[in-house]
Amino acid sequence: MDFRKETAKRVERTVRAIESYYARERSYPETLSQLSPWYVISLPKPMIMHGQDWCYEGGEDFYRLGYIYREHWSNPNLIGRIYKSVGEAPGDANICKEEFAAIQNSQPDYPFSYTMESE
Repeated sequence: MDFRKETAKRVERTVRAIESYYARERSYPETLSQLSPWYVISLPKPMIMHGQDWCYEGGEDFYRLGYIYREHWSNPNLIGRIYKSVGEAPGDANICKEEFAAIQNSQPDYPFSYTMESE
């Protein structure tokens, strides 16, 4: 299985659920947990790293969805990647900081580095 292709399928499924939520509620969900069970039975997770979650920020008229990416499974250089952005989000564009911190906490001895790709 190609984890990049599978993550691409999963992120598109998540985008469809977010857009369905918006069509009905006229605002974007503040958290992805608001999508379940009405817009998606279970929210698929990215497959780049075991146990990771989506990077997400949402509000009434905006959302940003992304994930942590790396070129190869053993590469310690992690990249925050925004997959889709709609509207004008307030504040810092680095929505993957918390997800990176969670990965570091789960594997404290691994020498991860982190950068954020520009949109």
